[in-house]
Amino acid sequence: MYEAPPIQPPIAVEPKPFTPTAPPVAKWRSAVMFILLASYVLWAGLKGQSATDTAPALPGTSGPLLLYSALNLLVFAGVFVIAWLFGRTSRADLYGAQKIQVLTVVLGFVWSILLRMMLVVLMLGVVAILVLSKGKVDSNALQEFRPKVEHLFSPGALKSPLYSILCMTWVSFIVAGLREELWRAGVIASLRAMFPAEWPGRRWEWTAVLIASGLFGLGHLTQGWAAVGLTTTLGLGLGGIMVLRRSLPEAILAHGFFDSFTFACLTVITNRALLERLLHGLGMGPDEIKQLTDQLGKLLGN
Repeated sequence: MYEAPPIQPPIAVEPKPFTPTAPPVAKWRSAVMFILLASYVLWAGLKGQSATDTAPALPGTSGPLLLYSALNLLVFAGVFVIAWLFGRTSRADLYGAQKIQVLTVVLGFVWSILLRMMLVVLMLGVVAILVLSKGKVDSNALQEFRPKVEHLFSPGALKSPLYSILCMTWVSFIVAGLREELWRAGVIASLRAMFPAEWPGRRWEWTAVLIASGLFGLGHLTQGWAAVGLTTTLGLGLGGIMVLRRSLPEAILAHGFFDSFTFACLTVITNRALLERLLHGLGMGPDEIKQLTDQLGKLLGN
C-alpha cells in the first residue's frame, strides 16, 4: 500500500538585511561624497549670511531671479555630480526608484500639510514658553523668533504677479524641492555606504536623517537662527518621508507644495490691498483689519 511521505515542518525564513543595489565602494569614496555635500550646504548658508548684510539673498525682479537661481542650480549640479562620481550611488540608493504617479502627487500634497501642522505645533510651543517666561507675548518678542524672510528676498517683490508665480513654481519645486531633497538623499546614501554593517538597523537610518537635517538647517542661516530651527525640524520630516516611504519624489513634492503655499500666503500678506479685501470679505471691520495688517507688517519688517 502506498504511504504518503511525512509532512515536513515549514522552514523559517529570516528577513534579509538591507543590501545596497550598487556594488560596494571604498569607504573613503563615500566619505568624500559626504564631505562635498556637507561643505556645499554650509558654504551656501555662510555665503547667504554674508550677502544679507547689504541686501536680500535673492534678486527682487523676475529676470535676475531666474538667472541667479539657474546659476545656483548649475553650481549644485556640478558639486553633486562630482560627489556622485566618488560615491557611485545608484538611483534606488537615492530613494529615486519610485515612479511618479497621480498617487505620488497626492501623497506629496498630504505630506506638505502634515509638515506644516508639525511646524505650527512647534511654533505654538515656542509661544507657550514665551508666555510662561515673560507673562505675555508682543510683536517685539515674536520678532526674535520668526524667520527673517526679508533676508532671503524682498517681501515687496511678491507684489509682482510674475515674481510671485516664479516663487510658487520654479523656486518652490525645482530650486528648493528638487535640489535640496536630492542633496538630502545624497547625504543619507553616503552615510549608508560609510557604515554598511550598522545600516540594517533603523536607528542608524534615522541618525543619518538627523545629521542631514542639522546640516540642512545651517544652510538657512540667511534667514536667522529661528529659520535654522524650523528648517531643521522640516528636514526631519522630509527625511522621514524618505525613510518611511523610500520615495525621493514624494519628499520633493512635499517640499515644493510646502514652499509654494508659504509663498502664496506671503503674497497675500505683503499685498495690503489684496489682504484688506480678503479680510473684509471674511466679515472683519475696518479697525480690526487695520490692527491686523499693521501687526503683520511689523512681523515682516515692513
